[in-house]
Amino acid sequence: MRNRSSPCLHVAVLLALAAPFFGFLSAAAAVPEPPDGIGAVKLGMSLDEARAFVPSLPASGDSPSEGKPSGFAYAEEKLPDQQFGELRPCEATLRFFQKRLIGFKCTCADKSATQAYLLKQYGTPGVQKPESWEWRGEARSMAYDPQSGAISVMDNKGNLGIVSGLRALVRAAQPPGATAPAAVPPAAVPPAPSK
Repeated sequence: MRNRSSPCLHVAVLLALAAPFFGFLSAAAAVPEPPDGIGAVKLGMSLDEARAFVPSLPASGDSPSEGKPSGFAYAEEKLPDQQFGELRPCEATLRFFQKRLIGFKCTCADKSATQAYLLKQYGTPGVQKPESWEWRGEARSMAYDPQSGAISVMDNKGNLGIVSGLRALVRAAQPPGATAPAAVPPAAVPPAPSK
């Protein structure tokens, strides 16, 4: 006589075996997304939109940064006495590419408080090396430099746009018939955009 077990039993066994995997996925999804801005200034904002909250921002942001190719409109603006989560005082550096806020960097006064806050708020970094800790959310990524105490936040989607734009600039600057490099040198890639 053949033993036929119920399809419900098969499903129950499969669910029991898969439960730890789904628990891992839900735990990973529970990690908070890195912040989307500094105060009211949010990633993806235009320079004009950001200026509504920070009147001291410059009017243009169009000029090529020193040492960057022509057409590479990248600008950084420092803002003293800012807050990152519960950390204060921090100096924030807003990073604009083609008049859009693509990322920001915060350096807070107390490195040990910064490290404790990041671990409490965002959990164990996905990558943790002596020179950098990194968290990657679905929309944004964050890196922390334990030596300097700097936190950098960038938009994942927008950063790809910058890399593509830089590759196009490199190709355009090359003489006809020359081959473009396989990748843009990392030093030329500023941290990330939004939208």
